[in-house]
Amino acid sequence: MGRLNLGPSQGALAPKVIEHVTDAPTLKETSTPKYKEASARCEKTGGDPESVGKPEGTDELNGKFRLTLNRIEEKLGPIEEYRQCMKTAGVALATDEGGDGWGSLWVSLESQMPTPPRPGEEPSQQWSDYLQTEAKALNADEACRAEKYREGLALLKPLLDEFQTAHADELAATAAGWNDILDQAKAKGFTTATE
Repeated sequence: MGRLNLGPSQGALAPKVIEHVTDAPTLKETSTPKYKEASARCEKTGGDPESVGKPEGTDELNGKFRLTLNRIEEKLGPIEEYRQCMKTAGVALATDEGGDGWGSLWVSLESQMPTPPRPGEEPSQQWSDYLQTEAKALNADEACRAEKYREGLALLKPLLDEFQTAHADELAATAAGWNDILDQAKAKGFTTATE
């Protein structure tokens, strides 16, 4: 079913904004002995960043949830109507045959996307033209799958209830694991976005 009204341009712009507002060190700066010494001190104080991962069982639970979502896709059936609707709207997908609809649209848009402007830069004509193309494609996408999307959400509700009941212990253990990671971070002085 994919995401509604989210285009590749949003993902492409985010790193540019982060790059602009942070004082991220350059490769040359990170190779100096002074930087390496400071980094080693920080890791020793804060702990190995690689050791903070996911609670045990998260990947297995995620796999089981994916199987639940696949059941919805099976019930929704083929996407030929979507493909035809998009073609009628004048929007090309990455492949005429096969593909998964929204994923094919994303690949198609990404392949057309020029380099995004950096913050403060004037957007190029190519970027402006691309944004118009993307907006047209996203509007067509939303219109072409709105009915199936609502149908999919209706199918999801009972499956979510079933999943929660069948995996209650695993969900509780995973939630406790995430809370434990947050508690460890807070104990080391980190704060959450809501604090």
